[in-house]
Amino acid sequence: MTKLERQLAETFRAARWFRAEGRPSCPCCYDGADLDDPQPLEGHPGLYWYHCRVCARTFSDLSDTPMRSGKRALLWWAHLLLGGDAQAVTHAKIGSATMRRHLSISPVAGRWAHALAQSGIEVQTLRAAIDRQQAATGTAPARQPRGKGAKR
Repeated sequence: MTKLERQLAETFRAARWFRAEGRPSCPCCYDGADLDDPQPLEGHPGLYWYHCRVCARTFSDLSDTPMRSGKRALLWWAHLLLGGDAQAVTHAKIGSATMRRHLSISPVAGRWAHALAQSGIEVQTLRAAIDRQQAATGTAPARQPRGKGAKR
């Protein structure tokens, strides 16, 4: 896990569990005392699964948030929250405005965007990290950036 991924996970968890001062609580019974030890959430470094012993529900840091689908990394969501272009960093054809509207109704997303801005994380830093990941995996975004010398 990189330093940036760790910082994204920490700020997300703080925004997600802000009512319980950073400690997770079950979204079903609101109990945070009777949780089993957290298990790492696959594909999301720094995030965890939890099991509530009171109501036997399993939930994660991403449960009940727009990011719950688990298909995209926190890096991608943070890039979008801070004003980045969705199609420039993914191979899927997704509208940035549609995704931002989807995120705007989530209080967790708003708190996380505020925490990202306060911690000094900028969209250019996130974009560079996404570009490095794409170069390492060999994937290309849906819309290539236009600029000087770009093929038309």
